[in-house]
Amino acid sequence: GHGIPDGVLGLVHGFEAGVELIKHPLVAAAGFTGSVRGGRALFDAAAARPVPIPFHGELGSLNPVVVTEAAAVERAEAIGTGLAGSMT
Repeated sequence: GHGIPDGVLGLVHGFEAGVELIKHPLVAAAGFTGSVRGGRALFDAAAARPVPIPFHGELGSLNPVVVTEAAAVERAEAIGTGLAGSMT
């Protein structure tokens, strides 16, 4: 199929759990949606590793959007219109 293989993405809840997870040597990159406090703590943990890892923090809202390549090809205009309409 065209899906993401098992084990590529994971979801973790909780401040301490997130910080500890980012410190784990098998974690190669991380993304976060939430508070500035949480994002800053995770960014700092990612940067403090012996070999820093990429970190993406979305701290402006609680509504991340993922658009796959297939969806973009099939529904680009509708997706763009919907995203533009959600900016308030």
